Amino acid sequence: MSRHRLSSRSDLPRPVVVSCGWDAPLQTFFLQVEAAEPGPDEDPILLWMGADWREQPDPGQILEAAARWAEFPPGLAAILAREGDADRRDERPPLLAALSAMRRGS
Repeated sequence: MSRHRLSSRSDLPRPVVVSCGWDAPLQTFFLQVEAAEPGPDEDPILLWMGADWREQPDPGQILEAAARWAEFPPGLAAILAREGDADRRDERPPLLAALSAMRRGS
């Protein structure tokens, strides 16, 4: 698994915490955007992509969404692609398969 913390864009009305990377167990790229200082009744998670098995196979989709919230170095897409390529698997781990079946009610 990899995780890259990105710099919040300075033109946002309030700061956010942005992380992206490769989730090896889920075999997906992910993006998480959280309020840096959430209000007492506010869900701190503003955006979460890549929370399911192979949900986001392309790092470009993640970075396209991240551009709304964060600034990142131009080479990050290539770094993410290498991280994903180095750890891709064809089969779903048995525990994830069982959890998915439970979620579907099967």
